Amino acid sequence: MKSNNLKKIITGVTALCIMATMSINVSAMSFPGQQQVQGDLNENGSVDSADVLEMKKVVLGMTQLNGRKSEIADMNSDGSVNVLDLLMLKNTVLGIQGDVTTTPDGGGDVTTVTTEAPVVVQDAVKFTFSEDSITAYDSDGNEVESQMVDGTIVTITVPGEYSFDGECSEGQIIVNVDKDTYPSSVDGNTVTLSLEGLTLSNSTNSPIYVESIDDECVISSKKDTTNTISDGSSAYANYDDGVGAIYSKDDLKFKGKGTLIVNGNYEDGIVSKNDIKIWNSNITVNAQDDGIRGKDSVRIGDPDDLVANGGDGDYSNLSVTVNAKGGDAIKSTNYEDEGDGRVIINGGTISFTAYSDGIQAEQEVTINGGDLDITTTAQQSSSSSSSSSQPGGWGQDNSSSTTSDDTSAKGIKASLDESSTLTITEIINITGGTININSTDDSIHSNGDIEITGGTFTLASGDDGIHADGTLTTGTTGGALDEFTIYISECYEGLEASIINQNAGTVIVNSEDDGYNAAGGADGSGNTSSGGWGQGSMSSSDCVMNLNGGFVLVNAQDGDHDGYDSNGDLNINGGYFISNGNEPFDCGDGASLNYSGGVYVKNTGSSSGMGMSGTSNLTETVSVSGSISAGQRITIADESGNVIVSFLADKNVTSVIAGCSGYTSAVVYSGGTITGDALTGTGDQECYVSGTITGGTQVTGSSSTNPSSPW
Repeated sequence: MKSNNLKKIITGVTALCIMATMSINVSAMSFPGQQQVQGDLNENGSVDSADVLEMKKVVLGMTQLNGRKSEIADMNSDGSVNVLDLLMLKNTVLGIQGDVTTTPDGGGDVTTVTTEAPVVVQDAVKFTFSEDSITAYDSDGNEVESQMVDGTIVTITVPGEYSFDGECSEGQIIVNVDKDTYPSSVDGNTVTLSLEGLTLSNSTNSPIYVESIDDECVISSKKDTTNTISDGSSAYANYDDGVGAIYSKDDLKFKGKGTLIVNGNYEDGIVSKNDIKIWNSNITVNAQDDGIRGKDSVRIGDPDDLVANGGDGDYSNLSVTVNAKGGDAIKSTNYEDEGDGRVIINGGTISFTAYSDGIQAEQEVTINGGDLDITTTAQQSSSSSSSSSQPGGWGQDNSSSTTSDDTSAKGIKASLDESSTLTITEIINITGGTININSTDDSIHSNGDIEITGGTFTLASGDDGIHADGTLTTGTTGGALDEFTIYISECYEGLEASIINQNAGTVIVNSEDDGYNAAGGADGSGNTSSGGWGQGSMSSSDCVMNLNGGFVLVNAQDGDHDGYDSNGDLNINGGYFISNGNEPFDCGDGASLNYSGGVYVKNTGSSSGMGMSGTSNLTETVSVSGSISAGQRITIADESGNVIVSFLADKNVTSVIAGCSGYTSAVVYSGGTITGDALTGTGDQECYVSGTITGGTQVTGSSSTNPSSPW
């Protein structure tokens, strides 16, 4: 066992030296029948940080060497392996070489390197880049010759705050802090890079490269400054083969009140192999592939500022804009470690434009607030035979099949990689925020579950508005109509999942096919046909639609398209549910359509669908026949003119059937004026569930207690 003094020496050496991971080719040591690199303790053909770790174990007495490896480790050829050899090996990894001597060794040469130990200290705190040099300043503002500077590269090995300005087309900032010497368990072991008017580019490496830090590297943009970080457009790779204009092997945090522009001209913009936190600042990322990628997580908005956590809810200094030309705007890729692979957004102004997914997480997406505007552009395959003009990307003319690369182009997605061995259920949890999505694929998609309990949504989708392979829950049990609002201006199907629990909120769906669809199967990453659904193995008996509360109005296109379609049972237990589809409510073979409370309305016109497959147990309060034109107001009121529900007809209507729990009779009016407050989030639909009606024409009909066609 080595002494404590020796351990202190080794720790000191680590503090003084940079642990670089790049491989350095050194002259070979010849052994009979074998070429061996001096210092290559793991015998992989190169000298790198892994060999330094092995040498530390040797010096501490944790590892014993055989004769041949002892010679490989004896860097100064003095016949012993000690801390001096460790120091020389670290210098070799750094590429700091001194005099070279050759000593004969039984038919071969042993090449050794003698160097002086690099004295790496915090001798400067401010650096001004120019095209071919860096000017360094100490904490008193004095210009110094800094050992942290090598040409146009600054290497930081000691925690602290450092500021940067100037302009350089081939420069680099490296953060390489030894984790043993400066552990995250000790306060003050962060590195802060304060960007104060810096334009930094590099064509062969990441301009900002974080090699090692146990705590986190903070990148701060100073108020009233604009900072631009750009890599080159040609292929390159960092020491671990990663790429990114800002690239970190450890945690990154962004803050400040200035502007940061990151150009990932080769592939990605900002990359961390651990966590990325964006607490404030004005950040724009332009990337050829992915915009922002954090393996373990990407988090936008300090959670301490959330009102729910005692904060003031002010994210006015946070803005993130991402343009991802060939990939995802923001993603978290860890599918191996449970609890990672997360994207969390708490606030800020967010604008994502992506060829592929806007937000992609392997395990979890949580949105608690913020103003989000997401656009995806990859065209999806379709085989729809209908003609439509859908800005959401369903196609300008779907009269014949089209082809594409079937790239996933969802607005928000939680989807575990197929190779993952985890048994978790992916989840999208949205509790707040203003979310606008225009996507060529599903607007919101989870391979597991989705829970929505807050927020204001405006969605335009080339496929589904909201899709979950598992359970889709909208609203809290007993929640209010204004708990959240969802307006889907266009989609193939509106809300789709194996199990749908509609509990609260206000939802308007304009769909090509079904508005709500409870069906089994797994949707693919990209569409291969209209809807891309129903290819899985789940049986109809496992599917169910529970309409428990809230207000939902579905405008489905003419033809065999349902307002509410369940492959299993469909249960109406409360709330308001209106359908302008030709099969307003449909359940599967052997299933049942059940009614125990709330208000439902079925409007049908001259176009008929296929008819319902299962058994209907609906109770009708009113059933009328008449002629109501598209765009006219339909109001169901009590005999005193008090509004039960009122909305605009989406198409010409010849029949209105409604169930109104708590009413023994009801009256249907066309036209007229409603006095009262329209529901929030219904837009030009102008929907009401209270108030009074004046004017209008009563549609002839009668009360009924028995279900009847059409279905």
